[in-house]
Amino acid sequence: MKRLWRITLIAAAILAVTAIALLATLWFWFWRNACAREEILLATGTDGRTVVYKFEACTTLGTDVDTRVDLVSPSGNHKTIFRFSTAYGYAVAIGPLEPSATWISPHSLKISIGTVAAILEQRFEIEGVHVTYDIGTDLHEERNWPK
Repeated sequence: MKRLWRITLIAAAILAVTAIALLATLWFWFWRNACAREEILLATGTDGRTVVYKFEACTTLGTDVDTRVDLVSPSGNHKTIFRFSTAYGYAVAIGPLEPSATWISPHSLKISIGTVAAILEQRFEIEGVHVTYDIGTDLHEERNWPK
């Protein structure tokens, strides 16, 4: 009986090591570079602050997309102004699907975009900067969700 127990234990250990090696190999080949990132400069203020568009898409078993517009201080500190779901793939999307930003004055910023699938975060005041928006269509708002 002891010998059967020992063989079972060794077989289980071999199976566990094989499973871990297989998972590590799958992760290495398929998911190690699963994210695509892009950062685009949209506007630069007279005080050295910039506005950037950050896009990140990560694909493993599904795809997660994070899109945002950040205010970046001269020291490199990022603060999110506007976060949204993109309207890529929607047949009803109109206008530019990527945002643009314009400094109206040192303390006033305008963010424009044609269509968004949903607005996830929207600030109207940040770091002493008043933010206005020109959003053509918010598809989430137009679906008439029950309130």
